[in-house]
Amino acid sequence: MTKATKRTLTWNGMLFLGAVVIITLIGFSFHIIGIPPAAGSEPVAITILHTGDLHGHLDPFKPRREAEYIGGMARIATLVNKIRAEQPKTILLDGGDTIHGTNLANMTSGESVISVMNALGYDAMVVGNHDFNYGLDVLEKRAKQAEFPILAANVRFKNGDPVPFLPPYTIIKKEGLKIGVIGITTTRTPWITHPDNVAKLKFLDPVPVTQKYVAELQDKVDMIVLLIHAGTEEEQRIIEKVPGIAISVSADTHEERYVVKERVILVDSGEHGKVLGRLDGVLQDGTLISHSHRFIPITPVIEKYAAVEEILAPYRAGMEERLAEVVGIAAVMLDGEREDIRSRETNLGNLVADVMRKRTGADIAIQNGGGIRTSIDVGPITLKEIFTVLPFDNYVVALELTGAQIWQALENGVGDVSPTGAFPQVSGMSFIFDPTRPCGDRVVEVIIGGKPLDMDRTYIVATNCFLAAGGDMYAMMREARVVLKTGDFLRDAVAVYIREKGIVRPEVEGRIRKKGQAAETFHLTIVHANDLHGRVDLFIRLGEIETVGGLV
Repeated sequence: MTKATKRTLTWNGMLFLGAVVIITLIGFSFHIIGIPPAAGSEPVAITILHTGDLHGHLDPFKPRREAEYIGGMARIATLVNKIRAEQPKTILLDGGDTIHGTNLANMTSGESVISVMNALGYDAMVVGNHDFNYGLDVLEKRAKQAEFPILAANVRFKNGDPVPFLPPYTIIKKEGLKIGVIGITTTRTPWITHPDNVAKLKFLDPVPVTQKYVAELQDKVDMIVLLIHAGTEEEQRIIEKVPGIAISVSADTHEERYVVKERVILVDSGEHGKVLGRLDGVLQDGTLISHSHRFIPITPVIEKYAAVEEILAPYRAGMEERLAEVVGIAAVMLDGEREDIRSRETNLGNLVADVMRKRTGADIAIQNGGGIRTSIDVGPITLKEIFTVLPFDNYVVALELTGAQIWQALENGVGDVSPTGAFPQVSGMSFIFDPTRPCGDRVVEVIIGGKPLDMDRTYIVATNCFLAAGGDMYAMMREARVVLKTGDFLRDAVAVYIREKGIVRPEVEGRIRKKGQAAETFHLTIVHANDLHGRVDLFIRLGEIETVGGLV
């Protein structure tokens, strides 16, 4: 998509009026925010639109327990073009974790996502930890494809050299107005992407880095925006210690947020393009003299912008044919919901862990909950669903770990009081933990093969190559000896397993329990037949034309 094509994107308002009428406006208020002055200027209106944690959600999707399909970049494009037509001084930013996550993104290594972002005319994006998932070489290709800068001020090569395709900041110019945007990426990235993807990089403390670039920009621009992909703690450290930032546009928490702290406006648009964040402000003499913020829901009443649909059509066609294959049937809902898979045992977690243990012949298996991204409904299971559940290019491997290292791994997995991607889904074992005890001392009991864990014994542990490389802070696995590299992607191993089984009905079995939690109550379904009289095969009843019956 060329810049000329970008300029052709205009709003078709025929169907949009009805959408605007019913849009809910959330978090609407006014504040005065001070930033370094530039005396003598007239009041200037500015609008900042923001997305983040898109995770490749280009098409509308239906969240569990919701009735309608929401989101979709073609709908967001309609909104963006409408707003730009009304307010030329509009900036469009993205908070990262953008180019990886869905089949439509993953099967093109993010190319489809950047093509759409170019069409929308994004002004800047900060690189998120999952944007490294395809590896550094692919990220460089995506950065070169992008018609906007992908920022990362605190990312360097190990020798200290800057990463040329990840600039530290950009200056966005809109009709004489200059806005400096500094990009910051979480320092936790080496543990929450595959460590091999960032092995050549180091992630610097963002506070001194931000101080450096604020000082460099403050005399060149009218306002400074921090574009950050990190948790709230890292963001808070920066705004407390670095004066001169007017607005922080963030992602990583997957939560919609609008607050004002330390005289800085903090906004986060949540996840997957469910809403478009809109911040409207009036800037005078270097100060935001007023502002308002809202989250605009992306609902079916918003018309899809045709040019974006045209971009996506060939990508969809190539993907759908391959992924439409039905590989088996789910007799029960397979629970991969984010809040469940990252905090407790689920039946889908059990299935994935069982697949790894079966594939390797290991004693036990450990799968990080964060590697399982969604659920599968009752009914036919397609390759598309499996690829959506397991979007990462992680191989199945087997390691040698001592009992003490396994205990340490479990402590790491339950170390966070809130749901975390490190939470372990397991096979071949069970354990009890006490979340009220201090971090690092929460595991109470571990049973393997019906016997208590032997701290001195060496066990074979199946896992994915992300954890084997120390991802999600499983450092003890990085130190372990690898005894088997299957070469199989985990999602492919799961597909093979389901094909062999035909019908899967995994259960929650009490493999993981909190101290004091009773064992799970199980539901038993009995299927029965009688008076078969040897009717093993299909047969045709008198007067009918269809075959019926048959034990098959």
